[in-house]
Amino acid sequence: MRHIAGTRSGRGRTGVEAPGPEGLSLRLAHLVEVAPAERVAAVLTDARGLVSWLNPGFSRLTGWTLESLRQRTLAEALGLDPDQAAADQLAQAMAQRLPFSVRLAARRRTREPYWAEVLGFPQGGEGRFRGFAVLVSDRTGEWRAVRRDPLTGLLDRLALQAYLPLAIQRSQESGRRVVVGLLDLDGFRAINERFGHAAGDAVLRAVGQRLRRALQSTDLAIRLGGDQFALVLEEPPQGLEAYLQQMGEVLQEPVAIAEGPPVVPAVSLGLTAVPPDAPDLDGLLRHADLARQTVKLQGESRLHWWYWWAHDQEGGAPRPPTPLFAAYGPKAAGLLKEALAELESAWAEPVDPEGARARLGPELLARLEEHFRTALDPARTPDRHRREAQSLGTLMALKGVDGPTLTQAWIQWYHSAVSRTLFLPWRADRKMQLLQVVTERVTSALQAALEAHGEVVGKYQHAISAVRHLKDRYALWPDLVQAVFRRLLSLPGIVAAVVARPDADGRFVYEFHTFQFEVFLQEYQRRRGRPYPPATTAHRSHVLVRAWTTGRLAVRHDVVRDARSPAAREALAAAGLHTVMAVPVGDRDGHPVAILAVWGAYPGMFATQEVRNFGIALGSFLGEAWNRQAQYPAALPTDQSDRVRYRQLLYGGQVVFLVQPVVALSDGRLVKVEVLARLVDGEREVPPGRFLPALGYYELERLFVQGLQFGLTEAQAWQARGEPVKVGVNLPGPVLLHPNCPEWVNQALAATGADPRALELELLESDPADVALHRKAMERLGAMGVSFSMDDLGAGYNGLHRLRQLPFQAAKVDWSLVREVSNTPEKTVAFLGALVRLLHDLGLAVVMEGLETPDLVEMAVELGADFGQGYAIARPMAPAALAAWNQGRAWPVRPGRPETALGRLALAWRQSTARLDPADPLRGGAGL
Repeated sequence: MRHIAGTRSGRGRTGVEAPGPEGLSLRLAHLVEVAPAERVAAVLTDARGLVSWLNPGFSRLTGWTLESLRQRTLAEALGLDPDQAAADQLAQAMAQRLPFSVRLAARRRTREPYWAEVLGFPQGGEGRFRGFAVLVSDRTGEWRAVRRDPLTGLLDRLALQAYLPLAIQRSQESGRRVVVGLLDLDGFRAINERFGHAAGDAVLRAVGQRLRRALQSTDLAIRLGGDQFALVLEEPPQGLEAYLQQMGEVLQEPVAIAEGPPVVPAVSLGLTAVPPDAPDLDGLLRHADLARQTVKLQGESRLHWWYWWAHDQEGGAPRPPTPLFAAYGPKAAGLLKEALAELESAWAEPVDPEGARARLGPELLARLEEHFRTALDPARTPDRHRREAQSLGTLMALKGVDGPTLTQAWIQWYHSAVSRTLFLPWRADRKMQLLQVVTERVTSALQAALEAHGEVVGKYQHAISAVRHLKDRYALWPDLVQAVFRRLLSLPGIVAAVVARPDADGRFVYEFHTFQFEVFLQEYQRRRGRPYPPATTAHRSHVLVRAWTTGRLAVRHDVVRDARSPAAREALAAAGLHTVMAVPVGDRDGHPVAILAVWGAYPGMFATQEVRNFGIALGSFLGEAWNRQAQYPAALPTDQSDRVRYRQLLYGGQVVFLVQPVVALSDGRLVKVEVLARLVDGEREVPPGRFLPALGYYELERLFVQGLQFGLTEAQAWQARGEPVKVGVNLPGPVLLHPNCPEWVNQALAATGADPRALELELLESDPADVALHRKAMERLGAMGVSFSMDDLGAGYNGLHRLRQLPFQAAKVDWSLVREVSNTPEKTVAFLGALVRLLHDLGLAVVMEGLETPDLVEMAVELGADFGQGYAIARPMAPAALAAWNQGRAWPVRPGRPETALGRLALAWRQSTARLDPADPLRGGAGL
C-alpha cells in the first residue's frame, strides 16, 4: 500500500462536504465523467467506512447495487476476505484517513476474481471527515498487456507478480495446488557457440511458442532473461506428474535451424509449492532455482526432467521417485567402504571443461575436495552432511563464488564419481545401488549448499529494503549511521564499517566506526608506536581516496596481503579485516561528501556483482539521507573519539549557557537574548558548530531541556527586575516532533513561573520537515503562548516554502548570506533587501544575523530589517553581564543617515525600489 498526496484543481480543493454523487471531488467527478464506464467505477463511504453511494460503473464492474451494499464495508464491496492482507491494508489506511493507492486481487459479486486498482481520497475538511471517495479500475486485462519479450512473445516479471494472487484465489476455490517453476535449457551456451546466436534465438522462440501451446489457459509462462523461464501452474485434474510429462514431450521436439541439423532442446525444471497464506515471490523463485540446479546435477541419470524443492517433499508435495537403496545407514556404509579408494580418486581427475575449479582458487578448492571426501564417509549422518554442505555454501557465497560456479564444480566431481562407479568390477545391481547412494548424497548436499548460498545473497538483498526503512525512524545523521552499522554487522561476513570525510587538509577523518575497526586502530598503534595514519587525498592508491576521487565504488580484495607495512598487516589480521569495499556517498549533485567503508572477514568477499550492487544501493540511500539532515552537511568532520568526548562532557555536566543580545535596529533597544550552549573541556571551550553536528537525538533532547530551563529561569529573573526580555532557545526538529515536547515546555514554564510569551523557539530552516507533523506540533506549543522563529534562513533549501506553510512569527537571515556582501556588495544588498520585503509581505519580523561590523549594522538598518544580532552589537556573554552591557548604551545608527559606504549603498537601493513597495515609508522620498 502506498499513500498518495492530495490534489487541487483550478476551482478548489478536492474535499467534499456531504456524501452523494454531488459530493465527489472535482478530480474524481472528472475521471468518472471522461473514463469508460466499464473500466472506472466510483464509490463513496461514510465516516464509519460503510458504502453510502456508488455509480453505475461500480455496479457493472462488481455486480453490486447500492441496496445490496448498504451497511457493508469497502472491503466487502471489493470482495476481500476478512483475513486477506489487502483487507487489513485498506482498514489501516481508512483508519488513518490518508489518501491511498493499491492494486489487489478483488472479487465480483459472483466471486469471479479480477485485478483491481483502488484509489481512495478522504473527503471533508479538517475536523469534518466525511468518509472516502474511492475510484476502482478493472486492470484484469492490463497484466497481459505489460511488456512482452520481443523474442518469445511471453510476458515479463510484472505479470508474474500480478498473476500469482489470482491463481491462489482460484486454487482456494478448487482445492488444487499452485506451483511456481523455474525452467532453463541444458547446454544452451553450446548451441550458441556451435551454431551461432541466430540458432539460439530460434530455440528460445520455439520454447516460448511451445510453452503457450502446452500450458493450460489458467497457467502462466514468462521469460526472465537468457534461457530462463518462470511458470505458474495450477494442478490439473489428471495430476501434475502427467501434465509435466506431456509438457516435456512438447518442449523437447526438434527445432529446425537455418544452418545445421535440427536441435533437440534439453530442459530442466525446478518446482516449489505456493503456500496459500503469505507467498513470497522472491523466495519461491529461489527455492525453484535450487530444485532446478538439483535436476541439472543428475544429468542423464535423472528419472524426470523436473525436481521438487526438498522442503516441499516434507509438506506433501509430489515426491521424486524414492531411491531403491538408502543413501545412509549400514548397507550404504558397507558399499562405500568397499568403493571408497576408487571414489576418492575421482576428484583428482584434471577434467575441468568450464574452468570452475580454476575460478575457486586454491583455498576453496581444498575445502571443496575435503567436503567431497567426507561426503562419502560411511559414518556420515544425513544431518551432519547437510550442515557441512550449508557451511560450505555460506563460505562460497562470502568468498565471492557465484551459484553457477559452485554448481559446475559439484557437477564435475559428481560425473567423475559416476564414471568411477560404472567401471568398478562389481555386479550391475550393486553398482546401481552405489550409484544411487552417490547421487542422493551429492544431490542433497548441493541443494543444501545452494540453499545456504542463496540465503546469504538474500540477506544482502533484504538488507537494502530494511536500511531504507531506517530513514523514517532516524532523523539525525549520527543516529542513522549507527543504525545502518548495526544492520550491516548483522550480515554474514561483515565485521566492521567506517564513515569517513576529508578535513580541510585533505586527511580523512574517521567520524563513525564500529568496534573491530577500533581494534585495528589500537593494534596498529601498539605495534607501530603511533596512531594509524589516515589516508589523504594525495594517496591515489588508497581505497578511500579512489572512491572519493572517482565517485565510484572501490574494492580492495585482500587488504592483509596488500598492506604496505608489517604493522598494518598484523593489525588488520588481528582485527579480522581482510577485504574492504569503499562506497561514495553523494550530495544532491552527485559529488562525494563522505565515504562508507565496509570491511569483510574473507578475501574476495566483495567480488561478485550482487554484492557490489548492494554497496551501490547502500551509498545511494545514504546520499539521500545525507541531504535530508539538518546542519550536518556543512559541518567539519568530527573524529569518533571527539564525538565520544563530547557526549561525556554533556552527560558529565560540563555545559555552560551564554546569552547573545538581539536588538531593535530602529533604536538599539534590547528585545531578546538567544541562549547559546558551550561545552567546557578543561581549559578549552568547544563551540556549538563543532559539537552539535556530532550529537544524536537523545543528546540534543537533553541539551534542549537544559537550555529551556536555563533560559526561562533567566527570563523570569529579568521580568522580576522590570526588564521584560524575550529568550530564544534552539529547538531541533526531531525534538519538536517528540510527543512529550509540549509537556517538557509546560513543565519548564511551571517550574520557573516564566510568561510563555517570553519564550521564542528557534527552528532551523534546514531541519528535515514533514510539514503536516511540524504544523501540528507547533500549533500545540503555540496554544500555550509560545512563539516561533526560523533560524538560519538561507542556510538550507526549503526555507521560504516552510515559512509559508508553518506558523512562524519571525525569521532570522543567516550570517552566510550577510557575509557575501564583502564579495558582491551590490548583488548581496539587492538580494537581502528583496528578502526582507518578502518576509515582511509574509507578515514576519526579520532578524539579521552576522552583523559583525558597524557597516553591516547600517546596511541592515537601511534595508528595513527589524532586529539585529552579531558581534558588532554584542558578543555572547554570561547572563550576569547582560545588565551591565545594557546600561548606558548609546545607539550610534541613525536611520536614513548612514555614515558608511555599505549603509549608503543599502539606502540607495531601498530608495530606488521604494516606489515598487507602497508600504515602504521611503516611497516618494529624496532621489525619486
